[in-house]
Amino acid sequence: EPEEETKDVAMEENNKENKETTTTNGDDDKVLEGLKERLEFFFSDANLRIDRFMRIEFWEKKENEGRISVETLLKFRSIHQKFVPDTSDEHKKKLLLQTAKGLPELLQVNKEETMIGRVVPFTKEMMDGNIPLSLFVDKIPVVTEGAKEEEKSNFSPHYDVTMDDVKKVFETYGKVALVKMRYGNDPNGSKRKGYPLGCAFVEFHKEESAKKALEDLKSEEKKQSLKLKDNVLEVTAFKEWLDKKKASRKDKSNRGDDKESGKKRKTPEKEDEEKKENGRESKKFTIDWKPKCVIDVKSLPSGCSREDIRDVIKPCLGEGDDIYIDFSKGQTSGAIRFSSPSEKVQEVCDKILSGDIKVSDTKFEAKILEGEEEQEYWKKFINFKNKQLKFREENGRKNKKGRFNRGGRK
Repeated sequence: EPEEETKDVAMEENNKENKETTTTNGDDDKVLEGLKERLEFFFSDANLRIDRFMRIEFWEKKENEGRISVETLLKFRSIHQKFVPDTSDEHKKKLLLQTAKGLPELLQVNKEETMIGRVVPFTKEMMDGNIPLSLFVDKIPVVTEGAKEEEKSNFSPHYDVTMDDVKKVFETYGKVALVKMRYGNDPNGSKRKGYPLGCAFVEFHKEESAKKALEDLKSEEKKQSLKLKDNVLEVTAFKEWLDKKKASRKDKSNRGDDKESGKKRKTPEKEDEEKKENGRESKKFTIDWKPKCVIDVKSLPSGCSREDIRDVIKPCLGEGDDIYIDFSKGQTSGAIRFSSPSEKVQEVCDKILSGDIKVSDTKFEAKILEGEEEQEYWKKFINFKNKQLKFREENGRKNKKGRFNRGGRK
């Protein structure tokens, strides 16, 4: 009897193991399919034209040699979401590399299996390559107000269709590489940003697809029309749309007339002369900067924010220590600026270099700026602040002028 019991236990364990293997393989198939779609998109010409982070990895990080690390790709949210929960880091890497190797016409993996790059490098000359492949699509349905009374107070205008809906109607002409819905200022004059403009750019993988769509949807003998939620879509070649935009800008620039007064617009030089005559010169930003107060940081993880950096530095600071994080989201480098020189500057720099301070559990590079590098940093900072002041000053004058020129109530 004990022998039989042992056999039963062994069989049960074996069945369990086989079941787990089958489940994992089934899950892996779904994961591989999702990863394939993501890698094809991230490394596509269409994405690289708009993805500044990827271009920095390819072009500006010389050590990458036109590639991006597997470690970095695994941190991309939409790639991370493709994996089954509790998948080990090693298995994630294995599946990502397997996917990349399965796209030999598009991607190549280095010998050490740490980096993935394109077979055909993406160059700066390819940045305008989307023009013959793209269409400007107008009349995309937008919901501008809530259907119910209780919805109206908290309502936000939004597109009544998704990017996938737009993609689907155009895929009758060929594979769509990218759909970019357009947003802008609220035409009703509110300060709300990100208002849906009811139009989009659609980019195909092949020029023939764009030509066929224009032939059918825009030519005089219009063969058919495309609809979304009963709206008939209006289609224009992207080049034609660009040319109209350029012509419109040029026309405004050449007019040189003030819209409200009808007077000839003053040149910047003339404005400066008048300011000096009236004793009203533009403000200039100055700063009495101290040496060895700036830590230059590099190789920050993608997706981190200014707050993430501040949060990991904060525990090292004393009560009187004041810092400013000079960083924009999407970049991989920045600066930590202290208000005055102190031992804390060196202490924080040392802790970053030793790995005691990490951002998103990632070690990054740091060094205290000195000499010419430090002077160059402050020169750029002062130039930036002066541009900011000039913009605010000019904007303020426009707003002031607008207030006095508006018509009163009748």
